[in-house]
Amino acid sequence: EDAPQLSPTWNNMGSIYLRQGNTELALEYHQRALNIQLKSPSPDLPSIISYSNNIGGVYLKLERYDEALVHFKRALQIEVQTLPKNHPELAGTYHRIGGVYFRQNN
Repeated sequence: EDAPQLSPTWNNMGSIYLRQGNTELALEYHQRALNIQLKSPSPDLPSIISYSNNIGGVYLKLERYDEALVHFKRALQIEVQTLPKNHPELAGTYHRIGGVYFRQNN
């Protein structure tokens, strides 16, 4: 149930629940996917980035901005360490973080 190969399944279930408007279950499944990767002896960094951004997106939808920032910043930290400086993923994550600050009037 917590095998690393199942994390994409849990993440996809989280996305389905989010589309259905069930943010509680969306968070539960996205977090489950993330926790599997974080506990893995060989975590998949692109998955951690994706799952962190997904969780941040759910928190953003719930207007829980501080929690959204925690997850977006985790994604950014990994991206900065692993991607080229001009990689488009960085722009997307900076945009998400900027969107949170905008909503917070910062």
